[in-house]
Amino acid sequence: MTDLLPTLSVPASGAHSSTPAGHAIVPGVRPLTAAEVGHLDRARAHLRASGVDLTDPAAVGALLHATRTHWAAEPGAPVPHSMVMALGVGVGDLVVARVPDSRWALRTAGAAPTPAVVSLSGEDAALPLADVATRWRTGSTPTWVAEYVAAAAAHLAAPTGHGVPTPRVPTRTADDFRADEPATLSARATAAQPASATAVLPAVEATAAAATPPPPPAAPPALPAYRAPADLPHPPSAAAQDIALGVLEQALEVALAQGGAAAPFAVVDGRPAQSHQPHRFEGDPALALQEARAWVRSTGAARAAVAWFGQLPEQEGDAVFVEASDTGAPSLVIAHRYSAASRGEGRTRPALPVGDPLILGQGEPLL
Repeated sequence: MTDLLPTLSVPASGAHSSTPAGHAIVPGVRPLTAAEVGHLDRARAHLRASGVDLTDPAAVGALLHATRTHWAAEPGAPVPHSMVMALGVGVGDLVVARVPDSRWALRTAGAAPTPAVVSLSGEDAALPLADVATRWRTGSTPTWVAEYVAAAAAHLAAPTGHGVPTPRVPTRTADDFRADEPATLSARATAAQPASATAVLPAVEATAAAATPPPPPAAPPALPAYRAPADLPHPPSAAAQDIALGVLEQALEVALAQGGAAAPFAVVDGRPAQSHQPHRFEGDPALALQEARAWVRSTGAARAAVAWFGQLPEQEGDAVFVEASDTGAPSLVIAHRYSAASRGEGRTRPALPVGDPLILGQGEPLL
């Protein structure tokens, strides 16, 4: 189960209340907007064009295996991000079809909003888009989708309060980091609203945590007290620090110029054929951030940085975020606060930087 579905034991959120329809209103999980639903529908249409029976997990698994194998046989071929996302949506739809009252939602309890399939209570979630993206990088057997769907359905259908057995989490060293497994940071920032204490990075498979979510903290967690990169468990290289700070400055300039949040973007370095100009990713912020991370991994660069716009814990407010790393090295996660532009009583207050850059911690390697 650890290899098959590590995101399953990650709670979707913390305390909750119920809606008249029976679905929970949970901090860290919200319904999809019409635009987000439309984005998933377009992915479904893309997958239907394959002609595969999308109600059959074995058929979808064979499609994932065959498509990924064909791609891997062509060195240098770009990652077909639309197909990878479509396969993730298809796998999620298979889970929804198996679990009564489960549904697609946006899990905001992380560094950026992430589409997820959540249980009726809203307390448990599977992240099929993230997990399929990981399988695209590592490879999978034709039976993986069927096994994933069965495990996800069993997890989401489990009665609240009866925990799923927690897989053993092996002790890891710096050399054990995987490029597309997100870090678990105790005070990781959110891209939409304050997260629970179990927040994890969105992009891909998360380290397993307890199946039953702990009670929510009485107050938002304090920011980490790292004063300098040298204080981190795995100090980043000077080159990684340079690209992180340079991209943070670019992101802050964008936020101040636009008066608030903008599209995520990525920058790579260390590859002569690759432009150092920012590569922007438009559309739904959660999906755009996933695309940015996938694009970075596909470049073969020596180091990279990804920037996005969100919020620090509640009392800290709006911020720009950057995660940067060398190939195979734990990432550096930093942020810079700003006050968004405001208008009222005939006056306009421009966006302004607040304080100095903050070191939030470390994550998994970006490449």
